[in-house]
Amino acid sequence: MAEKIATMGKFYYKAEVGDAFVLELYMPYRLEYLPRFYDYLNEELKSRYRLPLFHGFSIYEVKGAFRGERGKVYDEPTMVVQLIYDIASYNEYRRASDAPRQVRGRLDARIEDLANQLIVITAFQEEEIWIMRYRAEQIRLRRKRRRES
Repeated sequence: MAEKIATMGKFYYKAEVGDAFVLELYMPYRLEYLPRFYDYLNEELKSRYRLPLFHGFSIYEVKGAFRGERGKVYDEPTMVVQLIYDIASYNEYRRASDAPRQVRGRLDARIEDLANQLIVITAFQEEEIWIMRYRAEQIRLRRKRRRES
């Protein structure tokens, strides 16, 4: 990808490529969950000093169905919460010899915290909550001001 993209006037966008972990949570869409979960995620977003750095989230509703443990098919609106954890923000952990284990352990601890919070918010009402995680390439387009010549 080109380093500078879409120059206009005094500004241009610079592409920065890095690694990220993405978590996607799938659970039934219930209006009573939304404000509590949204508040929890906003508080997490403000706590910038916990690693790995939580970079942002999206919440959206999708239609779908899944088969539960006892064979029952659930056909209901689903809330998808996508969470992005910024790997590039803690390069000092990658430089250490045991960095991958450290980073993975911290991410696993964050996922466990998140899962516990989900259980509290849903008050043990849901048969299943799914958490998907994967590594992704993150491309950020950051607006920069051109230097005056």
